[in-house]
Amino acid sequence: MEVKNEIRRDSIEGRFVIIAPGRGARPHGGLAVSKPLEHGRGACRLCPELIDKEKSVLEIPDPRDKTAWQTKVVVNAFPIVDRGYPGAYGSHELVIETPRRDRAFHEFGPEEVSRVFGVYAARIAALGRDRLLKYATVFRNEGRMAGASLAHPHSQIVAGALPPPDLIGRNSRIKAAFRKTGVCPYCALLEREAKGERLVGAAKSAIALAPHASLFPYEVWLLPKAHRHSLAGTTARERKDLAELLLSVAKFLAGKNLDWNLVVDELFGARETHLAIRIFPRGTVWAAVELATGMITNPVSPELAAIEYRNKIR
Repeated sequence: MEVKNEIRRDSIEGRFVIIAPGRGARPHGGLAVSKPLEHGRGACRLCPELIDKEKSVLEIPDPRDKTAWQTKVVVNAFPIVDRGYPGAYGSHELVIETPRRDRAFHEFGPEEVSRVFGVYAARIAALGRDRLLKYATVFRNEGRMAGASLAHPHSQIVAGALPPPDLIGRNSRIKAAFRKTGVCPYCALLEREAKGERLVGAAKSAIALAPHASLFPYEVWLLPKAHRHSLAGTTARERKDLAELLLSVAKFLAGKNLDWNLVVDELFGARETHLAIRIFPRGTVWAAVELATGMITNPVSPELAAIEYRNKIR
């Protein structure tokens, strides 16, 4: 498949991307990989020996050992926002996904990832009950290039009183599209992509797709087929299907030695939006042209990325 350079617009995200496959052939133009983070032999601050000294916000007990846990949530010791900060009111939590220090995320089982999704859902629901908080963002940094500082599998949840401009803008565009067409733009996207060339994978209740205007090479969105505005509103079956799709993507990226970010965000009460779990592989570095113009250059077309994903997932 030959793909020529093309400027694409994402009407939901409100961004422009230049798909430029030829850029990958320039000197040193290949995707960047980083040396994996390694866990030392001793306990890190997320291992049970140390993290159990901190007060937990939520703890999923291990059914095989009453004294142990499977997933644990604590207040982040280095918060971006905090309920004690009048000028940056919010909550910043750390989700320790497993007590085991020797597990990479792509080695998790579907039930483990589904359990982590359930923890996200529970915390989003709880944070949404604080009327001063207006949004929540779940994020995961996998690898050095994605911003990870610890190898122990973990993710974070930030909720704040000041909604980020990107979330407000996205929600405004979704509302405008719904008023114009009577259909959620994500639901329309699902219908278009369900059997299209950018489909990465599908399960009974969810699909994975490479977005038309991907910011990053091999970017993937995971979407429940039903209109769910929040992860807190998903069913156990949906979380399991989303978990299986995420693991397929994570294994693919591990095979390419690509670091990645996962992001799930929502404005509380914005029922017109549609849950999207976004995976951003970090194989490229934005340079001066991206910073100056706001138009991101992506050297891997989402159509070719989807073909690679489908071949690997099979």
